[in-house]
Amino acid sequence: MRFLAVALLLVGGLAWCEEWTWVDEAGGDPATLVEKVRAFDRLHRDLAEEIIVAYRKVAGTPASEEKAKDLLDQAGAHIALIREAYERAAALQPNNAALLNYRGEFLYDVMGDEAEGVRLWRRAVELDDTLAPAHNNLGIHYFHSGNYEEGLKELDRALKLDREHPDFLFNMAQMYLIHTPQVMELRHWSEKKIYREAMKLSRKAVKQAPDDYALARDYAMNFFSAERFGVKPDWERAAEAWAAARACAPAETDVFYTWLNQGRVLVAAREDEKAVKCLEQALAIKADSTAATDLLAGARKRIADRDK
Repeated sequence: MRFLAVALLLVGGLAWCEEWTWVDEAGGDPATLVEKVRAFDRLHRDLAEEIIVAYRKVAGTPASEEKAKDLLDQAGAHIALIREAYERAAALQPNNAALLNYRGEFLYDVMGDEAEGVRLWRRAVELDDTLAPAHNNLGIHYFHSGNYEEGLKELDRALKLDREHPDFLFNMAQMYLIHTPQVMELRHWSEKKIYREAMKLSRKAVKQAPDDYALARDYAMNFFSAERFGVKPDWERAAEAWAAARACAPAETDVFYTWLNQGRVLVAAREDEKAVKCLEQALAIKADSTAATDLLAGARKRIADRDK
């Protein structure tokens, strides 16, 4: 696509785009414009995030002060390009609901402009009440701002429109687990029912996106919350969940985390022999882990005591 060849010129910390013809060319087709602007957003947001990672490695060292500033300027330039892309697209299609939703996400999540982000999401659902992502975004915002009733209505609406969307399922599950007292009052559910419903949603999210490590990890983590809700933990299923999360873990630190927690739940299930194997794998990755070392020592001691 031509927009991938956009030239970036940095002058005094400002970003200038030498070619924006791809916006005008896509402007006559609403779906095409949304697709291209969204792809442009993801591309330059990823580039900005990579630069920020590099910035964090050098920030705070006097010798690298100039390099750190240059990296921040570069990241800012990518963000400025995204902002301009949305502004140009909005000028061509001001009533494109999907475009309003994505622009709202950018302003809310990246620019920290919550008020404008919410305004755009509200405008999006006014134009198209079947736009599930905008309802989902509003639901999360309302929960975070303390408007639980509206938050629940919006998340319900998003799931009614798309019952299989893994992100919508995950978000509702998290709201149940984080804002339990408010959900109890609004749903007229017990704590146990809230936990069980949250786990159903979380499990379904993983089923819909089995290669998404974040979803798999959070589902596995949710087993640790069972006792807080007065529910007996299903440690066997929890161990399976951590093994499944490991299968899609993107980095070695994530693999370590899955071995450690699988070992932890196996200890809780009193399956010390299996726990030892997991904890040994964890320590093979991170030998200085105090948590893994202590859990392993305890499991080995219990095995030894039983064998006496």
